[in-house]
Amino acid sequence: MAKLQELREKREKIRAAIEETRTTINGRKENADYKGPAITPEERSAFDKKKAEYLAVQAEIKAEEGASEVEQFLTETAQHEERTRRGPNGRHDPTADDPLFAGSSRTFGDAFENRDSMRQHAIQENRRALAMQSWGVLAGGGSLTTEQRQAVHDTGFDLAGDITIPCLPTEQLQELRQIASRWDKEQRAEIVNRRIGGLVQEARAVAAVAGTSDYANLAPQVATVALERAMITIGGLVNAADVMVTATGARMAWPTMDDTSNEGKQIDEVTPQSLDGAKPTTGQLVLASYEFWSDFIRAGNVTMRDSPTAFVAAIAAMIGERIGRAVNRKATTGNGAGTLKGIEHQLPVGFEMATATTYAWSDLYKVKYSVDQIHRAVASWMMNDEVLVELMVLTDDNGRPILIEPNDGALPRLLNRPVVTNNHMVAHGTAEPTRPRAIFGDLMKYKLRFVGDVRTQKYSERFGEYDQTGFDGKRGADGGLLNAGTPPVKGYTPAP
Repeated sequence: MAKLQELREKREKIRAAIEETRTTINGRKENADYKGPAITPEERSAFDKKKAEYLAVQAEIKAEEGASEVEQFLTETAQHEERTRRGPNGRHDPTADDPLFAGSSRTFGDAFENRDSMRQHAIQENRRALAMQSWGVLAGGGSLTTEQRQAVHDTGFDLAGDITIPCLPTEQLQELRQIASRWDKEQRAEIVNRRIGGLVQEARAVAAVAGTSDYANLAPQVATVALERAMITIGGLVNAADVMVTATGARMAWPTMDDTSNEGKQIDEVTPQSLDGAKPTTGQLVLASYEFWSDFIRAGNVTMRDSPTAFVAAIAAMIGERIGRAVNRKATTGNGAGTLKGIEHQLPVGFEMATATTYAWSDLYKVKYSVDQIHRAVASWMMNDEVLVELMVLTDDNGRPILIEPNDGALPRLLNRPVVTNNHMVAHGTAEPTRPRAIFGDLMKYKLRFVGDVRTQKYSERFGEYDQTGFDGKRGADGGLLNAGTPPVKGYTPAP
C-alpha cells in the first residue's frame, strides 16, 4: 500500500504540472496583446514528456491496484476461511456477525435464521472448495488428504469431469453493475465487495429451489464472487453496457422502434382524420453467441495445496478478468463478421476533428449536442486514457477546464458528463484515422449478451514438465448497438 500511495502522490504532482500548462495556454488566449502561439514547440515537447510520465505512472497505479486488490481479496478469503473455523477441532462454526464472504457487508445472520443453518452453509461451501482443490491437486499428480477425499465423497464431485462456475443471472448482474458503474476502479471494487455476496447467495438459493443447477460439479459460491467481481472491476464497455444473461446461445432478435420524428397534432372536432397515421421506424438487433476463452492459466502444483477457498478464488478471478478483457475488446472494435458488432463500427460521426491529434473544446461541445436529447440526458463519454490526458489542458471560452476529476472516487466528468475509460479504443497519436477518438451517448444502448455459466477445464500433462497444472474457462457472448433510427451514440472522429 505504501508503494501505491507513493505512485498516487507522484501522479498528483504531474497532474498539477499539466494544469499549469493549461493555465498558461488559457492566459495567452485571454491576452489580446499576445501574438505568439498558445503553446510553443518547447512547451509542447515538455507537455508530451509530462503526459508520457502521467500515463506511465497511471499504468503502474492500475497494475499495483490490480495486484493489491487480488492479493487483498485472496488474503481476506483465506482469513475468512480460518475465522469461521472456531468450533472444536477446527470445525466451521460462524457467528451471525461473520461476513458471508470476505469483504462482504452481508453476514451469516443476514442470510440464515439460526446457527445450525450457518454451520451447514459454511461446511457445505468448504466441502465444495476442498473438492475443487482436489480436482486440481490430482491433475498435478498429487495425493489427496483425508479431508479432501471426504469432501469429494460428500459432494459427489467427479474428479475426471469439468467444473461449472455459476454466473449471476440478469437481474442480479444488472443491479450490481448499476451500483458500480458510476465509480472509478478502486471505489468500484469496494462497492462490489460489499454487495456481491448477497446477490450470489440469492441467485444460488433461487437456482436450488427451481432445480435449474446441476450440483454435482458446481464450484463454491466464492468462485462466482471472484469471477463476477473481476469482470465488473475491469471497467470499459463491459461495465457500461446493458448486460443480459441467457441460458442458451440461440439467436435472439431484439426489436427496435424509433418514433422521435413523429408528433401528435391539434384537430377540429368535426374534421375527419386520415387513417394512415405516422408510422415509427422499426428494425431489429440480432444477437448470437461467440465463444471466448481465458487462455491457459498455469498454477504451481505446490501452491495449489494452500487454502482451498483462496485457490478457487484465484482461478475464478483470473478467468473472469481475462474473458472480460477479451469481450471488451470485441465489443469495442469487433467488425461483426463472426464476432461481436463493436460499438466503433456502428456509430455515426458527431463532429469531425481537424486532424487526428487536434482536440478542441468547441468540437467536443458539438459532439455532445449532436446526440438527441432523449439519449443525451443519460449519456457518458468513452475514450482511451491517453486521449483523456490530452483533454486535461482544454478550457472553454471562459477559461474553465472542461475536464473535472472528482476527489470522491466518482468518474471524471467532461462537459458535465461522466467519462468511461476504455483502453481498447484508439490511443492518442495512433495512425488509425477512421476510428473515433471519443464516443458520446447512451452506452446502455449497447446490448451485451453472456451465455450461461463459465465452463472450467484442467490440463495436467501439458505443463507437467514445469510442475504446473493448467486451467481455463470458456463462455459465450455477443453484443451490438441498439439503434432504432435516432443514433444513441456518436463519435469524435478525424476527418477522412
